[in-house]
Parts: sequence; C-alpha cells; structure tokens
Amino acid sequence: DYAASYIRQFGMAIVPLPPKTKRPLAENWGNEVITDPDQARAYYELHPDWNMGAALGPSRLCSFDVDDIDATRLIFEEFGWDLDALLHYPTIQGSPGGFRVMFRVPDGINLQYHALTWPKQDNSRGRFTVWEIRAADTQQRQDVLPPSIHPDTQAPYVWLTKPVAADGLPPPPDFLLQM
Repeated sequence: DYAASYIRQFGMAIVPLPPKTKRPLAENWGNEVITDPDQARAYYELHPDWNMGAALGPSRLCSFDVDDIDATRLIFEEFGWDLDALLHYPTIQGSPGGFRVMFRVPDGINLQYHALTWPKQDNSRGRFTVWEIRAADTQQRQDVLPPSIHPDTQAPYVWLTKPVAADGLPPPPDFLLQM
C-alpha cells in the first residue's frame, strides 16, 4: 500500500531494495523502477519484507540529508538559517542522529549532488558527513522511504512530518537551492 500510495499521490518512481538494506541490487536499477501503483502493490505482495526507495531523477525529487544535527545547527546559526524550520517540510528519520527533508525539484532546474564533510575531531585522517544535498545528476540516486527497515537500527524509517497529498512535495527553500 505504501509503494502504491507514493506513486499515486506523489509521482514517485519506486526502487525495490533488499530487506534491511539501503542499496539496490541491480547495477542498472535506475532503469528498473516501478511507476505503476498496481505493479508496486503486486511487487510488494510477493516481497513483503523488501525495503523501498524513491529514485530521485525519475521522481524529480531531491533531499537535504542531515547526518550530524549538531554540526548542521552550528552552520545554520552562522548563516542565520533556521534548521528547525526545515522540519515543517516532509521529513523522514531513519536513525536518531539525523533526518532527511524531501523536496520536488523545480521545473527548469537541474540540481547537483553536494556533500559537506568535516575532519573527525579524534585527530584521525578520516572525515564525517555533516549533510548531503541529494539529487540525481550524472549519477542516479535514491532515498529510502518509510516503512523500510534501517540496516543499522533494525527499526522502520518514519515520517517526522508527513507529506500532504493535496499539496504534493514542496520545492526546496531558496537558501538550499543557493547552496
């Protein structure tokens, strides 16, 4: 029902994901999306434990994926942006340390994928992701949708703020488009 609803109400192209994973199996998964609600329902009746994602390119979607809330809040405060205001947009949470805000890509705009990483504070050579602006550019991308099961927490992804079908998914705020 979820997959069929996402297609019918929001025009999402659904990507089947193996149980408790975030990544598609097929290399050409971007060409094997489900765009028909009846086909989605039939697929998930045969594979009830499989996760699902929204193919960002075919769905004309993008997302602001916050992996580190404290670091993101620090940056937003520096620029005078309100991080909590983003939670009024359709927002998904997979793990407690972050969230992902979903948007419709405005017509006539091609968004690029961007990630902000910072050095780890433990003096190692590693870096951690603060946030990603997730969009399909030269590479297809997908975002996991509720009620898929997160591979690390083994808990379902949930909507912190559900999208309203009558409104559709909103475009990103201007400051995100400028980033």
